[in-house]
Amino acid sequence: MKRFWRFVWVIWFYIVAGITGFITVVFTICCFPWRNAMQSLRRIWTACTFWITGIEVISVYDSEYLEYIHSGKPVIFCPNHTSHLDIPVMLEATDIDIAFIAKHELARNPLLLTYLKRLDILVKRNSVVHSALVWRKARALLEKGISLVIFPEGKIVYNEKTPCLGRLKDGAFKLSVETGSPIVPVVMMDNWHIMGDDGRYGGHPGKTRVLFLKPIYPEGDVRRLKSKYFKVMSYYLCNANIN
Repeated sequence: MKRFWRFVWVIWFYIVAGITGFITVVFTICCFPWRNAMQSLRRIWTACTFWITGIEVISVYDSEYLEYIHSGKPVIFCPNHTSHLDIPVMLEATDIDIAFIAKHELARNPLLLTYLKRLDILVKRNSVVHSALVWRKARALLEKGISLVIFPEGKIVYNEKTPCLGRLKDGAFKLSVETGSPIVPVVMMDNWHIMGDDGRYGGHPGKTRVLFLKPIYPEGDVRRLKSKYFKVMSYYLCNANIN
């Protein structure tokens, strides 16, 4: 019976997110096609979806992170990736202008493609030329003061028993070294438990904790930066169940 209700909740979540998301996309494209307005309205979408489905996002910020982010300088957020909740949770947990670097497959219809292109950067993974263009756009956004969100694992890494960190791709760390923008490790502690992977194991309402750790500055090469990030994230993920 418990598994049945977990599946019912996941279906309910996708219905709510789909309906409110469609209204948000159409409304913003037709009436408010400006970045600031679109960013605000999609945060309203996440807030409404989470309120209706019973999800509460609890954000914890390192003091050094707050000091840096209040200076107005952009950062590269690098969260672990365990759930389809990760993107809306990042929107709910931040209050600055951010752009996601996400796979092109997320935009499965022309309307959503138009919407996401105005806010984020979509990657066609099998195209070398397109990938080069993506990183050029990413550098341009950082120069404008817009922070980026990059999932360095490149895909959802899901484990039924505990969150874990998968193999890291170089992209975010190369961008950090090239631009001087620090990496901010973001630990998604509970998304995997509320709704892991694509929801095929069901889900439930609850509280999800997000830790914004102190920035890691690009001193040295890409390999060293990746190593620092991996060590910090692994420590917090191993202690993910600590209250």
